[in-house]
Amino acid sequence: MIDRVIADRPARRSPRIRGHERRLLPIGQPKPRQAPPGGWKVACRCGWQALAPTPTRARSEALYSQHVAEARSQELPICAHCQQQKPRADMSKGSPHLCKPCRNAATRAWAEANPSQWERNQRRSYLRRKYGMTEADYDALLEAQGGLCAICGGPPGDSRGFRPHIDHCHKTGRVRGILCNLCNQGLGGLRDDPEILRSAIAYLLRHREAA
Repeated sequence: MIDRVIADRPARRSPRIRGHERRLLPIGQPKPRQAPPGGWKVACRCGWQALAPTPTRARSEALYSQHVAEARSQELPICAHCQQQKPRADMSKGSPHLCKPCRNAATRAWAEANPSQWERNQRRSYLRRKYGMTEADYDALLEAQGGLCAICGGPPGDSRGFRPHIDHCHKTGRVRGILCNLCNQGLGGLRDDPEILRSAIAYLLRHREAA
């Protein structure tokens, strides 16, 4: 028998969500500093209630927390910028409080206001994502090559705006060096195959001697 209903505000450790409020129902008349003889039954203002009483208040708290977590996972989030409810798939992963259109607009605005920092951030992200390198790793590798292409010994960049290329093994992903655009294209055109390279060298020497 339920002697009384305690409809209190959620405890500080209990999660809160709009439309939900914890209600603890002691079953039986509890003695001072003792749990109710029939245990506790937990319910929510939304109409949810636990299937069976629990022996401790802590267990009731855990059941209510689980209920609120499930309710929150089903509730549509609200974008902090446009204040519209959006499906979770439309929310930004990097900034979960913003929807994707608002996050993209904010990113574009920041990039236009800070072009040099944006380019540097993109460069850092590219090096880390594709090669597992930092800017310091890249600078150290280029310095070890004397600031020049590792094959032809020329400047790794050129007047057409081509940046130095990071050469890597396409099978293992291991970075081999930094090349100029022409040398990088040459290796790719010869399929990174030493035998083809030797054949190409012999071909050039043979025709040079014939000339």
